[in-house]
Amino acid sequence: MNGDFENPVLNPPWTNGSTVRAAIVTNSPTADGLPASGTNCLRLSLNPGTTTLTAGFFTQFLSTNNSPGTNRFTLTFYYLPVLQTNPVDLVARLSAGGNTSSLNLTGRVSFPNVLAPPSAPPSISRAYGSLVNTNADLDDLRAWHVYRAIHSKRQLYEVLAQFFQNHFTTQYQKTRDYFDNNFNVSSYTNDSVREAVSVDLHWREHRRFRDALMNPNCTFYDLLKVSIESEAMIIYLDTLVNSKAAPNQNYAREIMELHTMGADNGYIQQDIVDLAKVWTGWRVAKKIPANAGSPFTPALTGNTNIVDTPGSWVLHFTTNNHDTTTKRLFNSNLISARFGAEFGGGTSYALFLSNTLAIGTNGFAEGYKVAQHLANLPYTMEYLSVKLCRTFVHEDFEYAIYDYSQPNLSPEAQLIKECMTAWNTPAGDGRKGNIRLVLNAIFSSALFRGHGASQQKVKTPLEYSVSAVRALRITNTDTNGYLTATGDSDGYGISGTNNNTYPLNRMGGMGLFNKPEPDGYSEFGRIWLNTANLCERMRFVQQLLMPTTSSLKTSDYGNAGKNNTSDPVALLKLRTPSSVWNNDAAVVDYFIGLLYPGEGAGNLGRDRQAAIEFLNLSELGTPSAFSSVTGAAYDGRVRSMVGFLMSLPRFQEQ
Repeated sequence: MNGDFENPVLNPPWTNGSTVRAAIVTNSPTADGLPASGTNCLRLSLNPGTTTLTAGFFTQFLSTNNSPGTNRFTLTFYYLPVLQTNPVDLVARLSAGGNTSSLNLTGRVSFPNVLAPPSAPPSISRAYGSLVNTNADLDDLRAWHVYRAIHSKRQLYEVLAQFFQNHFTTQYQKTRDYFDNNFNVSSYTNDSVREAVSVDLHWREHRRFRDALMNPNCTFYDLLKVSIESEAMIIYLDTLVNSKAAPNQNYAREIMELHTMGADNGYIQQDIVDLAKVWTGWRVAKKIPANAGSPFTPALTGNTNIVDTPGSWVLHFTTNNHDTTTKRLFNSNLISARFGAEFGGGTSYALFLSNTLAIGTNGFAEGYKVAQHLANLPYTMEYLSVKLCRTFVHEDFEYAIYDYSQPNLSPEAQLIKECMTAWNTPAGDGRKGNIRLVLNAIFSSALFRGHGASQQKVKTPLEYSVSAVRALRITNTDTNGYLTATGDSDGYGISGTNNNTYPLNRMGGMGLFNKPEPDGYSEFGRIWLNTANLCERMRFVQQLLMPTTSSLKTSDYGNAGKNNTSDPVALLKLRTPSSVWNNDAAVVDYFIGLLYPGEGAGNLGRDRQAAIEFLNLSELGTPSAFSSVTGAAYDGRVRSMVGFLMSLPRFQEQ
């Protein structure tokens, strides 16, 4: 019954009873002032003694609105208990014909062994709720992803989720265009519905990547399998127009060049020609729920109104479009001798797919056989290991050049070889390609643990904005019992809301889930660093450090920018004794240590002195001792000084 109170029109309406002092539809009392779900929720204020139906806040289904007795009603809600002196009861009930079901919810007074009150519901739940209910837009998907990057305690998991989403990149706009005009029966003419259906395909793909990565036995094949089955990928790289009459080579090329082996690394044009035939007949189709779980069950076709019929757009295989001829991949090819005997150097890696195995629905299995073959080729091991090392160590790793048969390898080549050895080692479930084993090789290496991996990479716009918020973020319980944060974002303030002025776009055009090119966003710093992009990074930090009360906070990023918040003074006072608060050198040292934990003090001497001098200047640039400044002036100086430190070149690095 409209639990979010998004629309005041309800038949019959909600009514204020005799003891209701106020029933206000408002934003929920979360720590950041944003709604917990949807746009609005209900705040009730009642006098004691709400014991009868008409005394409370109620709605009645009577006369023409009376429901048949066989119907079931469910009253669902949540509430946030807070610290209070006098205990009260909240009674929620359904009643009919004198029969009443009540649930007494006692307000929180005191519970033993509870160190902190419950946290307020995260405001991003409105995005998550839209995503799981298939009515989200692209902004919701982006915001949820950024929010997870900021708030999750599993930071490595978030980095990997972004890495593989980027590695197997798909484009939302192409999906939307497909649902606009590219299928035969009808099209989605409602923009919101078309966007929601399109986003759902990308959300499901991303969720599958995340689910796979949570498994300790996750292999690269598991992730590749997610990608080949992805409805978004089938649309993006034109597999849905790939047929035996006219094989389309787009996906066959990219699965080798970008997803597995790397460009010009162990395959030739004829391999692309034959591989294109493997994916013929792979489609995306709408199916009723009972048929959605299998690629072979019937799809909605003919005169069916596809738009209005309930169902899901899912993977579908059409046998009449599949090429049943023999496919010979990597025919007569030998693994390059540079891989050495450990990785099969000099041996054949040809894959023969007989035409007798491609008849009917059996042809669908060819795609999985190819994926399994590609997943553990030494070319794939090398290419993915190089990309992971570029992400976690530095960008000066290469593929297709190292000779692993030689004894004296460079540190970079040696680490790639160690990653490939880990890849080639069967894990707990007996399979090769275990992602955690490869990561363990990287994180245990001297390159990763030494200075050679510290501040050697330039942050992408996503990494920069997330790291800025996280650097200033700790949580604390306020006097009302709510969980507050000294640095925060709902995700929308970083990833955008229906325009191109959002930070990720302005810092270099990093439109999550919507990159037109299939190569993903680069790890190379030269792609992201130029004068304009650096200015936008400083602009983002400036906006982040502004107090939420500042009228200037919305000047660049609109209202979404207000949802990027920071309170460095609160952070300082929560983490240091009061003797530090007006000590200019001590304040600067605290934030330098927070922002640059791996940097030696000798490298930051001039920056430290500049920050101290800044604290001792008024807004007009005249000398003014920091030791005596208070109130808004104190808050402004600390915010500005922290913004200065976060605008230094070193903060662009990781």
